[in-house]
Amino acid sequence: MTQKNNWVINTNASQITAYKNWYSSISWLVGASAGFWNIFTMYVLYKVFIKQGFYSPQFLTVALIFGIVAIALTYYSASHFLNKTIVSVEKDQIVVKDSPLPAFNDKKIDSQNIDQVFITQIEGKQLGTVQDFYELKAKLKDGETQILIPYTYKLPEDKALDLEQKMESFLGISDAYVRGEYIEPVPTNFEKIQQKPKRVSMEDSYIYNSKIEDWIFIKEHHQIIHITQYDWSNGDTDKLYQTMNESEKEQLFYLDRNKGLLNIYSEHAIPLSEVIHLNINSKAPATSFDYQNQLFTLDQVYEGNAFYDGQKGATETKQLVYFSENKNQMIRVVFNGTSPFYFLGSKMKAVDFEELDTDVDQLDLNISVKEKSLDLLDRDFV
Repeated sequence: MTQKNNWVINTNASQITAYKNWYSSISWLVGASAGFWNIFTMYVLYKVFIKQGFYSPQFLTVALIFGIVAIALTYYSASHFLNKTIVSVEKDQIVVKDSPLPAFNDKKIDSQNIDQVFITQIEGKQLGTVQDFYELKAKLKDGETQILIPYTYKLPEDKALDLEQKMESFLGISDAYVRGEYIEPVPTNFEKIQQKPKRVSMEDSYIYNSKIEDWIFIKEHHQIIHITQYDWSNGDTDKLYQTMNESEKEQLFYLDRNKGLLNIYSEHAIPLSEVIHLNINSKAPATSFDYQNQLFTLDQVYEGNAFYDGQKGATETKQLVYFSENKNQMIRVVFNGTSPFYFLGSKMKAVDFEELDTDVDQLDLNISVKEKSLDLLDRDFV
């Protein structure tokens, strides 16, 4: 049986309905508080008005305030026991309604005016414990954002993602990334490997596990604005970060994860006009070629799936990796469509990460995700 305080999602051909009963164990605490206040208020009023006949203007004002608080607590308590939040999604409109007692959060939105449906993650505290909360939002075609289900309604992560996907499918909305949107983490092959816990370097954990809008330090400060994740069939998981520094200059970083080892390359895309003469294909790749007076030799051939932020599902991908003779430069040739993409990368050195030991709380980085700063000294590295 579904617990009363859980969200339930039902779908049929004509509509999607999501609802949640307000009743929970906290309802009894709210009810007891309202009952205590009401008894206390009636006792004070009885003693002062009826027993002593005291009717001063000042006390009448206090009595009025007590009465208003009593009515408000009673209403709030009754809502906890009786109310239900219902989200109805139809082809022409989305209706959010609290009933039977109004909670003043009702709204109605024209479905045809919705550009995207997305969720955001908010970090907060409940009963002294830090928890993540989720809000379901709609971005309208005029750019306005409407909150459909606020975080106070305790929409779980799995229900939020499920409802978002069902609404987009039902309304015929093509999913696209919205700034600030929460993206479900994609488990990597590296994370699936069963191994004993070990302590890795600060550089590895900090950079490899960073998320969109996190700040990383590689020679200078960069904010991540997009992540592509490659899950290769050999078990390795690589990542490509698109970043922007404090001068708003974009930069690519390729994270080559080979089991427990991590190499990071500063990359840029090579114009197709510079390499089209190489005629490299995925079925019979060249074993070596010259580029900018350097010999690059084929080192690895990877096959697997690429996952792009803002896009659901995986893209089948093949990648050829060529290294220069001194191994300090790498050319990646990526096949995931009709034309290959070429990237030239320079290997980063340990000295490029030296500022990772600084307390990031002292840097004015203006981090926007969850509106919190990072303190590397408090991070757990596994």
